[in-house]
Formats: sequence, structure tokens, C-alpha cells
Amino acid sequence: MIHPRRRRNARRHATAALLTAILLMTSGCVDSAHDDARDSVTAHIEQVAIDATEWAQQDQASGSPSGTRDVLDRVVATVHANARELSSDVRNSDPEGTGSLGEVRLVLEGTGSGWLWSQAEALYIFCARFELTRSPGQPRIVSAELFDCPPGAVPSGWRPTAPTTPVATPS
Repeated sequence: MIHPRRRRNARRHATAALLTAILLMTSGCVDSAHDDARDSVTAHIEQVAIDATEWAQQDQASGSPSGTRDVLDRVVATVHANARELSSDVRNSDPEGTGSLGEVRLVLEGTGSGWLWSQAEALYIFCARFELTRSPGQPRIVSAELFDCPPGAVPSGWRPTAPTTPVATPS
């Protein structure tokens, strides 16, 4: 006969082990969803940079190149309807200028699903920087990169795709 106290302790240990396993699996799900969202947003901003570069180069080849502000505005317009602009800086408005001509920083949302419950999506917020540069004798190029959002980049209560909130939710 098993002593009742031992049986109770065995149940507690089994329950604790099960809860620990569930927590570990759930945290892996969130990490997986975040990575999924980051990969998706990275692919999107890289494609926007490629498209903006092609547009700037075609525009420049037409003989009446657009200014730096026009290229940055095109980036903002094509990124996402729910993007929020953090800052924009035009350093050189001359299309024939060289070096860093300008940049725009945006807050973007991305969704990702974890490996455990792939149908459940979590919303994540990322900050992206697009820079327009030109080397001597070369066409203008738009580059894109994600960076850590500065404090206050996402105002509390910002709901770009309401009703979802801009925080990660466990999956």
C-alpha cells in the first residue's frame, strides 16, 4: 500500500513537471512567433527598398530625377498603410549629390505565429530605417534595416490595426 502523503507528493511533482513543460513550450511559441514576424517584416522592408531603388533609378534616367524628399515619401507610401513615421531627414536634396542623401525611420507592425499553435498570431512592433545614398558616378540606392525602437516610439494605446494591441500576446 502506498502512503497517502507519498501519493500526494508524486501528484504534485507530476503536476509541476507538466506545468513547467507547458511554460517552456509556450515561451518557445512566443520566440518562434517573434522570429516569424521579424523575418516577415525584414523581407517586406527589403522589397520596399529594392522597389524604391528601381523607381529612383528609373526616375533619374528619365532626365528629370526626383528629389530626395520624393524618394523618401515614396518609401513611406509603399511600406504600409499603418506605418507611423518616427523621423525623416533630408541631408542633400540634389539628386546628383553623393553620400547619405536622406533617411526616414518608421514604426511597423508585424504578425507571427508560433510553432505550437500556428493558427494563433501575435502582433509585434518593429522600427525600420530607410536610407537613400549615392556613390560618385553611381545611381541612388535605398537600403533598409530594422533597429531597436527608441523609448516612446510606440505611444501607449497606439492601435494600428485595431482591435489588436501593439504588444506580443502569448500564443
